[in-house]
Amino acid sequence: MGSLSADTSVQIALNNPIILTQILLQPFTPLKTCRLVSKFWNDIILSFPNPGLAIQLSCADGKVPEPDPIQFFATCFTLDARLTKRIHATCSTPLVDATLCVYSFTSKLIFLCDKFSDRVQILEVSLNVEKCLQSVYQVLKNCCPNLRQLRITCTFTNTRVTNFVPPEMREELEKKANLVVFTLSSNRVTEYLTTFTQLVVNASGNLREVTLPWGFCPDFGNSKKLASFTIAMDGVHFTDPVSRSDFNISRMINLIGGKLFTLKFANVEKPSTKNLKLTCVEDTLKNICNANNILAGVRNLCLIEIYEPSLLGGLRTAFPNLTRLQVDLYYRTGIRGGVNGMKLGVVLQTCRGWKGLKHLKLSLPAYPNEIGDIIGAMLDVKELFHRLKTFQLMTHSLAHSVFDLKKEEMDLFKQFLMAISNMERVSISKLYVDKETAENVTGFMVSNKMSVSKFSLIERPDYED
Repeated sequence: MGSLSADTSVQIALNNPIILTQILLQPFTPLKTCRLVSKFWNDIILSFPNPGLAIQLSCADGKVPEPDPIQFFATCFTLDARLTKRIHATCSTPLVDATLCVYSFTSKLIFLCDKFSDRVQILEVSLNVEKCLQSVYQVLKNCCPNLRQLRITCTFTNTRVTNFVPPEMREELEKKANLVVFTLSSNRVTEYLTTFTQLVVNASGNLREVTLPWGFCPDFGNSKKLASFTIAMDGVHFTDPVSRSDFNISRMINLIGGKLFTLKFANVEKPSTKNLKLTCVEDTLKNICNANNILAGVRNLCLIEIYEPSLLGGLRTAFPNLTRLQVDLYYRTGIRGGVNGMKLGVVLQTCRGWKGLKHLKLSLPAYPNEIGDIIGAMLDVKELFHRLKTFQLMTHSLAHSVFDLKKEEMDLFKQFLMAISNMERVSISKLYVDKETAENVTGFMVSNKMSVSKFSLIERPDYED
């Protein structure tokens, strides 16, 4: 029997899903390139849950829009509709003469979303000009009835903020019964944006997950299914006539708290970046506690920049049924100066009061100076670890000691290991020990059948042999 021709062998290979699967397992595989290999590969890639189309709809890098937009519209007529399930559109305009760019973006976005109106389920838009919001508004009002997720990112400069809301943008949107996720990221709080946000919330009665910047307080009275609310603490600037005093975030949380399962105060865009010290988080949480409301439905709580142990203790009353808690602290001093009282031992003792807590993640400015204090703080709350399923501990400090555990300290550490032996996952980052200590700890874990991969507790410094 003769051998297969080269063309036939290639065709067989290109119709073998195993080959494509192995290629897709490689990091940073360009899906666009894979689609061009064969119709079979193209069909497989477009069968993924959320195939996406990323397009730059206006000028960038100081360039002006193309003088003849016919090519874009012609491309839309031949575009595979499966690509438009998810659209990511970017409007990045130069600092001057932005009008043509805005017009280009607006016409293209509206045309694209109208042509594939029934297909679009995820719409992601990045803007640096406030006026571009009008095109998003028109899309929501007239297109995309099956939209499920809406994500908008705004990076405005002073010259791009008007605080003028066109009359047509005060009209209610068409109902978006399928919209369940709404995420807004903005470096500025403006009347334009807050009006737009309220219109989206009003039209989306089935929202389940919402992320808004600090300072946005829409009326969620129509959101009967809201389960997750994140307040993004990334650096937001306020512009007149909107002021901080206009926002009663604690009141809003108290009103929607009965619906919530997850509440987060967090850095969303740059989780590892230190912000200015945020007094607003502590003040908001104090207001929640002082209102004496019990938000019994909240199971997941994420906090950032709280430095008063008594406040954390008060949250046990306001949020009595937590199963997952994350606390992220950056600074060694408190928000208003003075000593940061949220030491490891204090935080763990406070968390012990949540009897239903199953998952705990702590990020501290620094660990205690002595290894004995670290181990002791955790041993003092052994019953907490008996209830927890997962525990993560990390530090933001860049200065780290390498600990050499003496016999007494090693005995205490072994007690801690036994206390956590039945947990599902424990991770302690940047806890550096010398070679002998690492060998002793690993040996003890192996002898007690504790998975080293499940319990990541110690690290060796890079400079050690």
